[in-house]
Amino acid sequence: MLTQETTPSFDLISTVNVHMILNLWMLQFLFCCCHHFLKGGFTNISSAC
Repeated sequence: MLTQETTPSFDLISTVNVHMILNLWMLQFLFCCCHHFLKGGFTNISSAC
C-alpha cells in the first residue's frame, strides 16, 4: 500500500515502458507482414509471422 502512495511516478514510467515495448513489437510484426506480403503475397504471411 505504501508503494502506491510513495511512488506514483514509477508506476507511470513502468506502464509507459510497457506500452512502448508493445508498440515496438507491433511495428516489427506489421513490418514483417508487410515485407513478406510485398515479396510473396498473402500465402507467406501466416508461415512467416
